[in-house]
Amino acid sequence: MTNQFKQRCKYCGAEGVTAEHFFGSWAKRSLRPYQPTHFDHRLIKFEGPVHARSRVPALGGLNRPGALRRQSLKIACRECNQGWMKRILDEALPYLKKLTEGEWVAIGEAERIAVSNWLILFSMSWEFADVSTQVIPKNERERFRVEGLPTERWTIGIGRQDRYFDNVYKRTMGVGDPKVPIRPEDKRGMPLTLMSFGHLVGVSCYFPREIPNTDGWLVRHGFEPLLPSQMPIYGGKPKAMSGNAVGDRIESMSESLRWICLGFAGWFTAPRP
Repeated sequence: MTNQFKQRCKYCGAEGVTAEHFFGSWAKRSLRPYQPTHFDHRLIKFEGPVHARSRVPALGGLNRPGALRRQSLKIACRECNQGWMKRILDEALPYLKKLTEGEWVAIGEAERIAVSNWLILFSMSWEFADVSTQVIPKNERERFRVEGLPTERWTIGIGRQDRYFDNVYKRTMGVGDPKVPIRPEDKRGMPLTLMSFGHLVGVSCYFPREIPNTDGWLVRHGFEPLLPSQMPIYGGKPKAMSGNAVGDRIESMSESLRWICLGFAGWFTAPRP
């Protein structure tokens, strides 16, 4: 028996996994010739005590040949992959095709839920590219699989970039009392994922506690808020991000989010090792 069949699905626990394409297999067919043919999956690990952490570079598990939108991980069983996961992609696909090609769509209720669900699924799966910083709890993945709807723990937004390019940036911050060491098994982390896909830019963040008010945070960084559901739909077309602005935003967004959480319910955040 191969290792593929010994592994269990990260979503339902069934034995045997198949390759899940992060962007969906449809995205490979729209790959433009000038996209990179090798994905440089680079990690920055933080080591040492919270007050004196050092940055240690490393290569991730997806550092391999092939454009980003061709990458996949064997984390989901065939039933999940061809069932509820495919349904989420199918519902989001009409909007994703337009957004990735630079055509902005009016964000109504159907678009908000469809695109949000796809970004949540992307974030949950992308975490397993580096299991040492995987923090979204198993029961959150299970609930999402069964109910097919996001919980109030998610903040989601979408924006635009002026060039056609794919990349993913992820920052995982630990959440807890600064006087108490954060143990990896506690999984009290807060993952912030920023991805560019063609002309679309998506941001998602999972909060392990009560969510602070983040609508202004999204708007300040050039995103149309989609979740939580009580957020107003601002409408209009966000200003396109230029150059390496998408990459720069992971720094500014994580830093400003840290200060939001410091002032909310006694949170403390720091990069997780």
